[in-house]
Amino acid sequence: MKKLGIAVMLFAIIVVASAFGADRQAAFVERYTNTSCSPCVPAGVMMEGLMEEYSPDIAALQIHVDWPSSSDPFYLYCSADNEARWTHYGVTGVPTLCVDGKKLSSWSTTSSEVDTRLGTSTPLTINMDITSTRSPELTTTIDIDVDVETAVTGSGNKLFVAITQTNNEYAGANGEMIHYDVLRELLPSSSGQDIDLSAVGTQNFSFPLTWDAAVWDSFDMKIVAWVQNMSAGTSSFNVHNANWMWWPMSYRYTYDPGDVDTVVSADGMYELGGGELANIGLTDDSYMIKLETDMPTSWSASFCAGVLCFPDSGVVDIVTGSAEEVVVDVTTSGDGIGIIDMILMSMGSGYVDTFTYIVAQNPAVLLVDDDAGSTNETYYATSLNNLGEVFYTVHRSEGEISATQMMDYEIVIWFTSGDYGSVVSTSDTTAIGQYLDAGGSLFMTSQDLGYFCDYYSITGWYQNRFKASYLSDDAGIYNIAGVSGSYFDGISCSIFSGDGADFTPYPSEITPATGGDAAINYAGGSNPCAGVVHDGTYKLVYFAFPWEVIGSQVDRDTVLIRVLSFLRGDISVNESLLKPESPQIVSAQPNPFNAAVNIEFDARNSGDAELSIYDASGRKVTTLFKGKVQPGEYNRVWDATDDSGNKLPSGIYLTKLEIEGKSITKKIVLIK
Repeated sequence: MKKLGIAVMLFAIIVVASAFGADRQAAFVERYTNTSCSPCVPAGVMMEGLMEEYSPDIAALQIHVDWPSSSDPFYLYCSADNEARWTHYGVTGVPTLCVDGKKLSSWSTTSSEVDTRLGTSTPLTINMDITSTRSPELTTTIDIDVDVETAVTGSGNKLFVAITQTNNEYAGANGEMIHYDVLRELLPSSSGQDIDLSAVGTQNFSFPLTWDAAVWDSFDMKIVAWVQNMSAGTSSFNVHNANWMWWPMSYRYTYDPGDVDTVVSADGMYELGGGELANIGLTDDSYMIKLETDMPTSWSASFCAGVLCFPDSGVVDIVTGSAEEVVVDVTTSGDGIGIIDMILMSMGSGYVDTFTYIVAQNPAVLLVDDDAGSTNETYYATSLNNLGEVFYTVHRSEGEISATQMMDYEIVIWFTSGDYGSVVSTSDTTAIGQYLDAGGSLFMTSQDLGYFCDYYSITGWYQNRFKASYLSDDAGIYNIAGVSGSYFDGISCSIFSGDGADFTPYPSEITPATGGDAAINYAGGSNPCAGVVHDGTYKLVYFAFPWEVIGSQVDRDTVLIRVLSFLRGDISVNESLLKPESPQIVSAQPNPFNAAVNIEFDARNSGDAELSIYDASGRKVTTLFKGKVQPGEYNRVWDATDDSGNKLPSGIYLTKLEIEGKSITKKIVLIK
């Protein structure tokens, strides 16, 4: 069997109730990883999603182990402290996730375990403060108050304080570019501070820390404190409570963007989300807020801060320790997708954040991005845009997808790319089944769905729902053709070649099961079937290879329009849609980038073209290309300088491609 180390799926969640009575400040989540660990990437994406969804209710700590690479720079930050944590849990493989001291059997259950812990009470609360002096390095005293409200019997309780640093830029061998909440040091030591919880009352602790401000970036530093019973087994929760804070600075803010994705069904004014913009710095500050939109011309957006409302930009003054409620609104008129970037800048520090809100009115297609943290959704977005489809994307790594959610859409496209370790969960199988039973229309494209279902002995569900029987893991053939007389008759293209998605190829061999009809074949082989269709209670197109590996944009568009036409029950296929008028930015890689970014674009039409870069304020900083183009592919490299050759600061930038009055933009992020 070619694939090793498949994570065992956890099909049950153990809920441990607590008898304590105080509110929980934060759930403590530890991720064990390494910058050379490829399977760690989707777990990292999941962690980022958790932090966005639950902050400030998660105290996060990322522990780096010394395998598969002992040169991982974040392991070397504090090797002894890292080793102490993974030794406690007996971690022998990464990624591994722990929630409130419980070592999880599968990192995919982290969100559910966090929900469980945030719903329980705790016997104690933790509060923090720091003071600093310089002599000659920066010496800080971290003061911790532990308020025991309900006595806890037993020994083995320890207080730990971790100094972490987020937004670390490092190009890991696994492709991760930015590394969050990395452990810098454990205080008072890797073994923690003994604490007696047997009596009600407040206990005070002070821990000195000497550090080099030239090496450590205080703007990205956090203090994480937790009380843990180190004598308890790691198969159950044993962290009594946790709390965290940003490192105190003159200028610092937090903003809770609220629900950033909204789906609506009729014209009207909608509150997209928003929450408290809090000044947690030591100094009064003013905040410039600006909205940049990409949405139908008949739509409009605005925001309100407290009692003041602004059409597109404004300044909000907030004194230290206070907050204002900031809410983004959109007024829709007609169906479509609106993308609203709320750009927030601290005028005291100059620091800029961008929060993106997406609203979709009557989207036809739900795109389920289930590619384990890769970026293959861009292939689907490009083709759906080319075909003029209104679509909405959800990321499976950020939470479960329900049948009710899928039923809001005409068509669901679900793709898993090269993932073979956690292709579907029990919640996925339930949701997909309920959606299909309700008469849904599904395009499932996955090279390892059959392999996964065979490995975990859920072939009955696979055959019943996808009308196919799994035969083998790797056809080893990289050309496909539509079956004669089928809806896909006439299709002929290569896969795992050209400009399609690039990952290890394992196109599976299948055969139609009861209710399924062969639609796509591999060009050769003893068991050539590569895709089936079903038209019954529900409509289904299932490819046993990833659609995004088709080798050219035209072929991807051609196949996708056949898929959508079949699912809609169209008698004829309108392939005139395959030549859209708008130009297309194909990619910007890497993104985020540091020294330079390569921007590729596909000119669909000939004419005058201009490719320019704009900063977050909408000011054009440089023009990369201006002249005549013919249909075809082009690329330009931008070295993060303006027209005068000046190096530009970190932040959000926009690429804008315009050809004969038709334009398209793409957001890129410069990080230094």
